[in-house]
Amino acid sequence: HAVADKIGAVYGSCMDEEAIEKAGTSAIKPLLSVVNKVKNTKTLDAAISELHKRGISVLFRFSSTPDFIDATKMIGDLGQGGLGLPDKDYYLKDDERSKGLRKAYVEHVEAMLTLGGMKGKAAKKAAADVMAIETALAKVTMDRQDRHDPKKVYHKIDRAGVEKLVATFNWAGYFKTLGFPEIQEINVDSEEFFGRINTIRGEFKGSAWKNYLTWHVYDTMA
Repeated sequence: HAVADKIGAVYGSCMDEEAIEKAGTSAIKPLLSVVNKVKNTKTLDAAISELHKRGISVLFRFSSTPDFIDATKMIGDLGQGGLGLPDKDYYLKDDERSKGLRKAYVEHVEAMLTLGGMKGKAAKKAAADVMAIETALAKVTMDRQDRHDPKKVYHKIDRAGVEKLVATFNWAGYFKTLGFPEIQEINVDSEEFFGRINTIRGEFKGSAWKNYLTWHVYDTMA
C-alpha cells in the first residue's frame, strides 16, 4: 500500500509523462531495497516473504481457497508460479517458434533491466539468470491440462506437511510476515513443484536470485 500510495502521489490521476520520466524507479526503491539484501537462501526466503506481502508473487504464490472437501471453510492455498512467460511449454518446446519467443523474452528482460539502470553486460547476464531460473521452475511446473483437474491440484497436507515438503524454507518467518503466523490448514497444488523448490533455491547464486527478483519487481510494477 505504501508503494502504491507513493506511485499515486508521483503520477496522479492522469498520465504526466514528464513526471513519470523524472521519477524513474524512485517509487519502487523500497521493493528493490528488499531484493538487494539477498545473499543466500536465508536472505532469499526473507525477500520472497516481503515481496509476497507486497503483492509480488515470486517463485510461488499464496492465496486463500474454499476447501474442496468442505466448501464452508476457507484454507490457505500454495500454488506453483514464478514464470514470466504464460506457460511451461514456452520454456521447454524445441520448435523454431518457441526458440524465437524465448529469445525475444530474454531481450525484453534485458531491455527492462537496462531501463532500470543496469549496464550492458550486467543486464545481459541478469536476463540469462532469469531465463535459467524460470526454465528450472518450468521443468517441474504442472501442465495446464492437469491444472484443470480438481483432483490433481488438491493436496491438503496442512502446515506440518508443507514444512516437511519444503523443509529448507523459513515457513514460520513467511507466514508471520504475511500476517498469518498461526495458519495450519493449507492446500498445495503441486507437491512435485514445491518439493523441487526445496532444493532449487540453493542451486543458483544469490546474485542470480537478485536478478530474478529484480525482473519480477519491474514486470509486476510496470
